[in-house]
Amino acid sequence: MRILVAIDNSKYSQEAVHSLCQRLWHPNTKFLLVHVLEPVTSEYASMFMTYSTDYGRIVAERLTDAQKLVKENALYLKDKLPEASVENIVLEGPVKECLVEKARDWHADLIVMGSHGRKGLSKLMLGSVAESVLCESSCSVEIFKPVLSKQG
Repeated sequence: MRILVAIDNSKYSQEAVHSLCQRLWHPNTKFLLVHVLEPVTSEYASMFMTYSTDYGRIVAERLTDAQKLVKENALYLKDKLPEASVENIVLEGPVKECLVEKARDWHADLIVMGSHGRKGLSKLMLGSVAESVLCESSCSVEIFKPVLSKQG
């Protein structure tokens, strides 16, 4: 089985990784941990240029941080599932498109990802990566949603 795991800095993707470690997998299971860096828009870049004279350093630090994130998660997964093959990669581009395309090109059987659980206006404004991946992917998708506390 080939499992693509979408990684970001959220607790939801961390919960997804921890959950994968609690399951029994065939020894030939392959995991690919993927983090996608969104392109820096001109508006975002101009904001950085206002506050920093070293934009290139900031971009390089973003990439270094992303590589560290996927590598740490890959090491954790490999430690918990020593029989599995674990790789990691950082992609750059629109998150939804990169995840769906990488899953297709890598022949993933399953995509595992967290969801921030946004609703209403914040979902409308920010979009839902998980929902888009679920709708556009040609393989199964498992989404870890936040546990909402009951009020009342």
